[in-house]
Order: sequence, then C-alpha cells, then structure tokens
Amino acid sequence: MNYRHGFHAGNFVDVHKHVLLIALLDHLRRKDNPFFYLDTHAGRGVYDLTGPEARRTAEWRGGIGRLLASAARSTVPEIARYIEVLSALGVTAPVPHLYPGSPVIACALLRSADRAVCVEKVPDEATALRNRIGRANHTAVLCADGYQQLMGHVPPRERRGIVVIDPPYESSTEFADVATALQRAYARWPTGMYAAWYPIKSGDATELLGKVAGSGIRKVLCCEFVVRRRDAVLGLNGSGILIVNPPWQFDQKARAVHGELCARIAEPGQGSDRVKWLVPE
Repeated sequence: MNYRHGFHAGNFVDVHKHVLLIALLDHLRRKDNPFFYLDTHAGRGVYDLTGPEARRTAEWRGGIGRLLASAARSTVPEIARYIEVLSALGVTAPVPHLYPGSPVIACALLRSADRAVCVEKVPDEATALRNRIGRANHTAVLCADGYQQLMGHVPPRERRGIVVIDPPYESSTEFADVATALQRAYARWPTGMYAAWYPIKSGDATELLGKVAGSGIRKVLCCEFVVRRRDAVLGLNGSGILIVNPPWQFDQKARAVHGELCARIAEPGQGSDRVKWLVPE
C-alpha cells in the first residue's frame, strides 16, 4: 500500500483517527500532571485541500467535507469536540482550505508543562513540520526513523502520555514492524498509552492483529470503522486503530463515535464498525 498523505488528507480515515485521538488527549488533560506525546510517523503537519494532490482524489469531500456539511450538531460529545478543535485550527465549512495532521492537532492541545516529540523520516516533510510546530519549547521535530526513535523515548520522564504509530504502510513488512514496535515499547513502558493505526483492505490486518494478540501486551482495544464492504477488492475500505491501555469505558465512547460516523460519512447501507477487546486486561 502507498499512502502519500497529501492525496488522502481529511478523508474518512483522518476523521476516524482524529476523533479518537482528541478523545485520548482530552483524557490525559484531565489530570494536572504533565504528559508526553510521541508521534513516530508525523508527516508535514498541515495539508492543502485545494492543492493538486487533494484535488486529484477529492477524498476529503467524503470525510471532513461530508461531516461538516451535516447541518445537525453532533449528539456524540467526542465528535462535537473534534469539530470544535478543527474550527479553532481554521477548518470550517463549506470548503476547508487546510487540514491538520495528528501532530498539529496534538500540539494544539498541549498545556505549558506537556511535551511532544514528532518524528518524520522524509526530510522535506520534517522541515515543513518543524516550521509549523517546532518553535515552541515543549515540542521537538526529529528527522529520523520513527521506530528507532520510539525505543529512545520510552519511558518518558513524565511517566504518562501517548505514543501514536501511524506509518504509510509502503513496506511489505509494515504490519509486522508495527506489531514489533508495540511489543518492544510496551516491554519498556507497560503503563503507557499507545494508538496504532492500520488500513482495512481485503484481510490485510490479519497479520498485525494476530501478532499483537500473541505478543504478551495486555489491555488492547481494537476499533475499526468501515465505509464500504470490508471485502471490497479495490481501494481502502476502512480504518483501524489498536489502542493499548485505553481509558476506562473508552470502548463505549468508540462505539458511539462509530455509530455516528457510519450514519454520516459511510457509503449508504455499507458502513459498519467493530469495537472489541483484542486482548483483555
């Protein structure tokens, strides 16, 4: 799979990822103690929805565009909060100009004592991200391999926080790489929260889920949102996120989020979701 994000920014995958990410960050913000945010595959930070890449696919129209076009205010607090955060970052209907990536969203929610490290391997993307967020004292942007940097940053000195693993899945070994990264990081920081994204195509995620289930990691929640038939052979059918050490009752929140996303941005009659404990506590 080749997932150059400029072509896909603001699509249903981003909506799914960012609604849940904001909910996880808001949970960390409830306590006064500082927390740590690590993004292993951070990207450039902001994507132009009017640029040639986004105009070529127009995927944002079926994601954030479709969600913003709905007149009714969301009754799901997590989705309402997502819209609130995006609005503060300048993403508004009817045609948003820019769409923020995970590191920009996360850094917008950091408090003065919180800290972020964002890792991006592609030099031009890392430079763009550094120009966007790398000027504050509590953030650092590294041009490096995210998997290698992960092991150097856990456990963090804050002892609480979240690691986001969101690779492009361009390598044939990526599913195994994500599972290995989770297992190794968890061995060093078993109380940390981890959120690992994966694409849902025709059976692609089987390897990842199997490896994580047998890794010894405890308390793993599997959240999958599908916008068309899961077994469709063309294109990306859905978005999956593995959350290690999710907050209490987060499975219930995820189900409510998925229900509304299925109703508002999935293909008519084809949306589905799955929230299950891949590994119980």
